[in-house]
Amino acid sequence: MGWSSGSSLMSDCIRVLKREVPDAKVRQRIYVGMIKAFESEDADTLDECHGDDPAFLAADREVNPGMFEDEEPA
Repeated sequence: MGWSSGSSLMSDCIRVLKREVPDAKVRQRIYVGMIKAFESEDADTLDECHGDDPAFLAADREVNPGMFEDEEPA
């Protein structure tokens, strides 16, 4: 059973990182580690944060590529 407040907490973290870390590639690397840590604690609603930062979405695609298999190519 997951914890839905994970997306709220992640959204708060994303807001801080976007303000403090201007480089999107650096944020993406940070998000990869954060996504893995949150998911290891059973956070299961992080997809709610996809619109918060394109770097977060890219990180989630990197960590969970199977979740995006049905997407139309850009």
